[in-house]
Amino acid sequence: MVSTPCSAAFIVEMFLKAIEVSEKRAFQCLKEKIFGRIMNITQDKELAKDLFQEVSLYIWHQIMEQKLTYQGEGQFFAYTHKVIRGMRRKVFQTPEDEFHLPPDIDIEDTSDPEAIRRQIIEEKALAYALTQVDERCRLIFGYRSNGVSFKEIAVKMEETDDPDDDKASATLRNKFKRCMKKIEEEVRAYLIREGVTG
Repeated sequence: MVSTPCSAAFIVEMFLKAIEVSEKRAFQCLKEKIFGRIMNITQDKELAKDLFQEVSLYIWHQIMEQKLTYQGEGQFFAYTHKVIRGMRRKVFQTPEDEFHLPPDIDIEDTSDPEAIRRQIIEEKALAYALTQVDERCRLIFGYRSNGVSFKEIAVKMEETDDPDDDKASATLRNKFKRCMKKIEEEVRAYLIREGVTG
């Protein structure tokens, strides 16, 4: 592989040297390449720092375990984008929640530049839409993104002490429906402004 400064080949090469100075340089390059994209998703510098750490350590581990090898610039950075997408739920989690990276990250069929561009715009659209709803709505959205049931959410949000309180969970479910309608409207409007249709 041909290695130029901060290319995908360079990052892989620096990690594989497994010495402190080369690993530090690889992490710096990775930050140059993907931190801006993470900022677009989180819209928050501190959250972006945390998410970058999770993503970069995961990529480092995949390289060192030889589960991720250099297969071209486009495919490598498409893979990093898939990792970011897999970890984006961290943005919405509260401190007591445990974060797990989805195990089904797949780098196949992700090297299409137009598909990657659309994914990035969709990430921005969702990040923007979430700034247009209230905090309670964002919290419910975060829990639902992690597969938490409405009954569990009601307890976590201290709406009730009873995990079988159907009334509290129904109230949250109705709130979530209104929330999702607003989010979908904002995402749709954002995509239209960016010239993305279909």
